[in-house]
Amino acid sequence: MFNSRFVLALVCAMSVLLVDFAEVQAESKKEPIFKKPLLFRRAKEYQREQLKQELKGELYAELSDKLDEDVAVATETLKKATEAKVAAESKKLQQQSQAHSDKLTAASKTHAENLAKQYAAAAKTLDAQGKAIAEANAKFRSELQQAHEEALKKNAQATKRSRNRLATMFKTLTEEFQTASQEQAKANEKMISELATTSEAELAAKVEQLAKTLAKQNDEFAVELAKKLAAENQNSLKSVKASLEEALADLTTEMNSRVDEAVAQLTAQQAEPEPAPEPQPVPEGQEAVPTTTVTPQNENGEEE
Repeated sequence: MFNSRFVLALVCAMSVLLVDFAEVQAESKKEPIFKKPLLFRRAKEYQREQLKQELKGELYAELSDKLDEDVAVATETLKKATEAKVAAESKKLQQQSQAHSDKLTAASKTHAENLAKQYAAAAKTLDAQGKAIAEANAKFRSELQQAHEEALKKNAQATKRSRNRLATMFKTLTEEFQTASQEQAKANEKMISELATTSEAELAAKVEQLAKTLAKQNDEFAVELAKKLAAENQNSLKSVKASLEEALADLTTEMNSRVDEAVAQLTAQQAEPEPAPEPQPVPEGQEAVPTTTVTPQNENGEEE
């Protein structure tokens, strides 16, 4: 386009110079251009002007054709260059896309392998923890059964001691009652021997007094026996209760200590997990795959 415009300007300048050349030469020699009357001179100027317009029209037409050809050539050249550049860029983009796809596939494969390793490690840890919990539960059950048997033995021993004390007390009271009965029998024999020499009125009075005395003694003995039995029963109950409370306290303390020890061991095992592999860098355009954290569970399926 620049060359066409330059040629057009050059042609226009040359046409103006060629038309005005005769005029300039005549003026320099101080001679008329046409040695004719004024009418012919104006006609000549009119013809010259028409010729100038025709030349300009032809020049413009040629320059327009030339410009169209140059524009067509430039357009074709630009089209070819654009198509070549588009093809090169398309090929480059295809190569980049293939490289990115390969990189993404490799990264996905690596990430899947890492996830599989993490899942295997978590499953192994969970299995070990489940076995440890099962062993701890079995051990705790056996220890609880043993402690229960020991508590039952202590209770049986305390009950046996209470029964022995009750039997001893009943035997002592029986002996005391027999002794008192013998003494009363002796007193009754003495009183009978005395009654043999007494009158009927005195005999009736003494019988009545004897009945009152016997009733009073029986009441006092019954009250004393009831008090002793109640006191011994309370002592036995207190002893049995104290033995049971002591055994229960010992069992509770031992259970709590063993439970705390088992919990501390499990906590220590969970506090030292295996180091997880570092996550691979995710390429551009790839969404990050969310990692699922495996939560350890006990035998009942509850989360710890």
